[in-house]
Amino acid sequence: MYTALSISYGDMGTDIAVGAQLLNSAHPEQGIITFCILGWALFAQAVTATLMGQGLRGIVASLFGGKPIYDTYHAVAETPMSQSQQYDHDTLLMVTHVIEVCYESVPLGLYTTVLLVQAPAEERSMVQMMSVLASVLAIAFMTATSARDKDFHPVNRREQSQIIGWFPSDPWPQTVTFVSLNLFIGGVFTAKMTSLAVLFTASATVGTAWLVSEWLGVLAPPLGAD
Repeated sequence: MYTALSISYGDMGTDIAVGAQLLNSAHPEQGIITFCILGWALFAQAVTATLMGQGLRGIVASLFGGKPIYDTYHAVAETPMSQSQQYDHDTLLMVTHVIEVCYESVPLGLYTTVLLVQAPAEERSMVQMMSVLASVLAIAFMTATSARDKDFHPVNRREQSQIIGWFPSDPWPQTVTFVSLNLFIGGVFTAKMTSLAVLFTASATVGTAWLVSEWLGVLAPPLGAD
């Protein structure tokens, strides 16, 4: 939990640093967009806290970027659930990391990569590169952790034995599998961000159309099943 917490705030910290740097650059509108994306991610956390029944404290913590700390504290301390709370603390922490990845790490990682590809070599900063790497690390670690936790869940292993149970139980094989999964996810996402950044640099219209077509491709099978 503490590793995930450190990665969460490392990712957020580099995003804030990039936004501040861009506000003082020749293109301050890029900094405004960066902070708008970050603000949207915090708002999404607040909406989630509301829907999950976490009360005013959870909502305020979300709006000020404290949701990962808030949920990690309750999960580690095993504090009693409030009457309005919809799920246990561990589940809420997992949801917080999912929202973080979907609304912050992915869009800001892609946007910063686009800026790096478009900028001349002398305008590319180390802070931007660190922000992209932090986004990749957050996405890879959170995704790999979710996959591992789901695989080890006793209910999943009992009810979905045909597809669950591939994670080794022995410490060293488990560590190797987890690290390998992080490297695989991180590599795939880095390649994806770079290719999309090049596409957006060539044509924003084509890049947007490509993303829309991918989303429709993902959504079409579930919608068709209904």
